[in-house]
Amino acid sequence: MKSESPALKRLPVFAALTSQQRREIASAASLSSLAKGECVFREAEPVSNAFLILSGHVKLSRGGWHRNSVTLKIAHPGEPFGMTGDLSGHQAGRQEEDGVWVDFPVTRQEIAALTGTTLHSASRILT
Repeated sequence: MKSESPALKRLPVFAALTSQQRREIASAASLSSLAKGECVFREAEPVSNAFLILSGHVKLSRGGWHRNSVTLKIAHPGEPFGMTGDLSGHQAGRQEEDGVWVDFPVTRQEIAALTGTTLHSASRILT
């Protein structure tokens, strides 16, 4: 990114910065697009970059028992990940009177992985 990206201005993490500061960040950054299911980095590989999601979602997972993956987090636009960014503690969705409204597509299988249960149990709870 050579000039200030309009996307940087929209993200809360950059909102308080001046245009000059955003241009400096943009000049040091590189823009990548990933296809659904494409791996950014693998568990135990050294990660030398921090990543920031401009659009879409990234599922952060690790290997679990019997080769099943365990979803650690689903990161959203504006969230950093990699290095220490995945430890931000951000909650997806918004608090509603009777629960949390998740405003992005999520499957029952992903809910099962996030909660450490089976697809059958997650489906039973959701119906």
